[in-house]
Amino acid sequence: MQNPAQPRPRLRRLAVVVLLVATSLAMASVASGHGFGTTANPDHYIADSRIHNWVATEESVSVLTRLEPLWRTVMNGQYGNRTDMVASEVAYGSYTIHTDVYWFATTAVSSSDALCVRWADQNSTPKKCNQVRVRHPWKKVFDGTSDNTWKQGICHEVGHSVGFDDSSPETSAGCMSGGSNGTLSTHEINHINNQY
Repeated sequence: MQNPAQPRPRLRRLAVVVLLVATSLAMASVASGHGFGTTANPDHYIADSRIHNWVATEESVSVLTRLEPLWRTVMNGQYGNRTDMVASEVAYGSYTIHTDVYWFATTAVSSSDALCVRWADQNSTPKKCNQVRVRHPWKKVFDGTSDNTWKQGICHEVGHSVGFDDSSPETSAGCMSGGSNGTLSTHEINHINNQY
């Protein structure tokens, strides 16, 4: 007679199968955490091309002095040097309708956001955006928020302009899923390079 305190072999095998299936599903949900283009949101957009230039339309010299070097660090170091995209800065004052991303600080928001303001093709799947506006919260510019936190926010908002939705954390987290210091993960880089 089998000891009732010990599980039967058949139940053990069933428990192992259930555990494996649950683990596979959990891993699949992590991998799909990066909604890119239409992956997570059918209405989401991607950039119109691999050329991704940016400019500050910020009028405050003190805000410009504080944030523009961090924009350069993220755009050149992450999107320019680590992906197949070509990131370049538009000279201040020469902003045009062809500038891909422009940023400024405002009291209208309490956290940074990104919005497509000019479409290249709204009928494509996914939609293609020609120009994105990024707003930063004015009150956080001088409240002691660290450079790394700002780089994270900039990398994240630029990621929206490239084609990412907000993402759930993954093992090697990048800036779209709460990673630190404004760094793109290999997973995010692969999405970008496969598109552009």
